[in-house]
Formats: sequence, structure tokens, C-alpha cells
Amino acid sequence: MACFLELPVELLPIIVQFVVKPSHLALVCQTNKVFYRYAIPCLYERVLVFPWHRDGKSRVVKVFRTLAECPLLARHVRRLEIREFPKALSSEASDDLLANCTQGIKNCTNLIRCTWTRDGSLSSRVLESLLECPALEDLEINGHHNWQYDPQILWRFKNVSKVSLIMPSGPVIDVLPWWIKETRLRLRCLTLICKSSPLVTDGLLEIIAPGLPNLEQLSLIGCPKVTHHGILSILASSRVGITTLGLEALSSAFDMAEFSHQVESSQALSQLRSITLTISETFVAGWMANVQRLLASSPLEVFQVYTRGGSLGPTMSDDFCASVVDSHHSTLKRFSVHRMRVSLNAIDFICSRCTNLEQLFVVVDRESMRDLGPILSKAPRLRSVHINYPLDAQSVLAPLRSRADVLSALQNCIAPITQFGCNTRVWQVSKSWGEGDEVSEVNLSPYENPDIPDQFLVMRA
Repeated sequence: MACFLELPVELLPIIVQFVVKPSHLALVCQTNKVFYRYAIPCLYERVLVFPWHRDGKSRVVKVFRTLAECPLLARHVRRLEIREFPKALSSEASDDLLANCTQGIKNCTNLIRCTWTRDGSLSSRVLESLLECPALEDLEINGHHNWQYDPQILWRFKNVSKVSLIMPSGPVIDVLPWWIKETRLRLRCLTLICKSSPLVTDGLLEIIAPGLPNLEQLSLIGCPKVTHHGILSILASSRVGITTLGLEALSSAFDMAEFSHQVESSQALSQLRSITLTISETFVAGWMANVQRLLASSPLEVFQVYTRGGSLGPTMSDDFCASVVDSHHSTLKRFSVHRMRVSLNAIDFICSRCTNLEQLFVVVDRESMRDLGPILSKAPRLRSVHINYPLDAQSVLAPLRSRADVLSALQNCIAPITQFGCNTRVWQVSKSWGEGDEVSEVNLSPYENPDIPDQFLVMRA
């Protein structure tokens, strides 16, 4: 009988790719030298530190000490994502950490993507170290410089193709036109995330538009001074066509009717595959009709809408859901509606018509969970589902009830779902099958992927 040790060594890289949890990869590295050789690049390919990680601040210290002292490990890093950072340190400890950060980053010679979002933690020395990473093309940073770094350093990142700025301050916004000019038409993705900031305006977008002919992805969040005029100027400058568009919490003067009319005339969104929109809690039929018109000629794959604020909005119209599905049923892969209930009839229509649907994120009443299984079964390629429902304010049993609700929904579901979330919880799904298409057993295990689940990245306003 063949045993595991007789497997061809060439299969190890393929096998290791299916191990996603860092602690599991670390165990694989300890197996023997052969396993170490193939697993260590996967372990260090993505270095992620989030605020909810246990001992996240001390983890940052250990990560950068390792990267600074072990260049052979640092060269495996392709993606560095720092969303937590210790700031209450002694002067000596702070100096040591900064020295390790700068040296560690310099050692990451193959770094492609860097995310550094912790407010007040980004310094000029860190940015200058990133300038020495020759492969860097994706930069996401906290734009609130707070005199911790010199915004003038930013325009020296001339080779980036993707830029995301979070809460940019005035001096950072002032640098943006020069920065975009210095990228020499390389920029393909621009994201500006604000919190009701008046700094991002139509005028700014009109200034930077000529430098964005190759822009494919544009997301503006929390920019109340941006109207349809500014967005149209960006669309008009894009020669390749926008494929991803996020218009979230923009000006109340944004005229969707005029915007959709101009887009329809110019066919500016004929390449659009993903759209994210926020709507007011009192949205009207006219807005929905204009959105349908806006998307009419787009090969849409991702449709995401949510209301502003934290409260649950009105129920999404069945007619509106049906119109989106009728126009894009052959291409839609993700249908996402947050902070608005979606009826079971609408979900049934979505699952029945969208034969390529892979992700479904919706809000329903808890009582409807038990009826979801047969409906979800109608989507033959459905992989990921997330259901939000209102919770009782005093419900201490919410996590247990969520798990029970998910199990009841999946027991009668034959769709190939591998991930299911409910409110704040996410599980990996495995099933055992009985005779025919009957599910004999459903198992829910903890979510292992170190990345944030997609459903938690939708709402940013």
C-alpha cells in the first residue's frame, strides 16, 4: 500500500497551497527540510496583523524583528498588512521598533502590496524604506499624516498602480495631483476613504482626471462634496474603461438621473463589472429606475448596495431586485444588500436566475432562516452566503442561535456552499451526503483564512 512519504515531491507545492491558516503552515514547516522548503514561502508570503489578533501589538514587534534579522525570510513577503501598531512604548523600545521596521521593510525585496492603516503609526522613515522596495505596486495608507510623516514623500512612489488613502488630511490631498502626475499614467486603481471630509471635491477630481487615462477602479467613500460632475470627469478621462466603481456616501446633490443619462450617452460604463452604491433610507422608485438605466450596458458581476448609517433601512423592492437580475443574470457572481431586508421571493428569484452566482449577502428576518435551504439550492455555483438579521437587544444566546440557524438552513440545501456567515460569525462548511442529493450531516468549523471575509469589506461609509 502506498504511503504519504512516497508521494512525488513535485506535489508538495500544490498540497501546501491548500493550507491557509498561518499556525497550520508553521506546523508544516516543522515536518522536515523538504516540507520546510515548500511551506516557508507560503507562511511568509502574507504578513497580516489586525487589531483583533491576540497580542496584536506585541506581534508587530516580533514580526519586524524577524524581518529585520532574517533577510532570507523577508524576501518571501509579497503582502504586508499592518492594521495594528503599538504606540505606548518607551523611547528606547520605540526607537528599536522603528529601526526594525525600516530594516525589515528594506529586506522585503519582493514586496508587492503594503497596507499601513493604524492612525499615527506611519512615519517618514517607514515610507522611505518602502521606496526601496522595487516591486511595490499597491499602497494603502492612513492619509491623516498628523505631522508623523512628510506628505511630499508620497509623490516619490512613481511605480505604484494602486493607491488607497484613508482619512487624508489637507497636505496629503494637496500632494495627490502631483503624485498622480508622477505615476506617468500607471495608476489603475484609486480609493479615497473619508469621513464626511470636505477636502475631496469635484474640483479635485477634475484636476487629477487627465492623469488617469488607464484608471480601471475608482472608489470614493464619505466625500460629501463630490457630485456626479466630478465622477463624470474621471469617467471621461479613462481610455480603458472603469471596471469597478464605488460611490458611497457622496453629496446629497449627486443627481443619479443626470449621471445615468450622461453614462448612457457616452457608454462610459460599458466595461463595468462591479458597483457599490449607498442609498438614503428614503430612496424612491426614481432612484432605482436611474440605477437600472446606469447599469443597462454593463457586464455586471458584483452588485452591492447599502444604506447610510447603522440602522436597518426599508425593505429592498422585489421589482428592483428582479430588474437587476433580469439584466445581468448571466454574469452576476455576487449579489449583496446590507441594512435592507430582502424578501424570500426576491432571494428565490436571484438564486433561480443567476446561474453563475457564487456569493450572496442579504438581510432577512430570523424566522426566514429555516426556509432558505431549498431556495439557496437553486444556485448551482453558490459558494459563500452571509445572512444578517436583527437581534434582540438582550439576547445573550445570539452566537448559539446563529449556529443553529445556519445548520437548519444548510440541512436542506444541496448548493456547494463552503462558507456561511450569520451576523458577526463566519464558518467553513463541510457536508456528508446520503442517498441521492440528501444531506446526511452538516459540519461547521471555524473560519481559517487569515483574510477578512468579503462580506465585512462591503460597508465602508
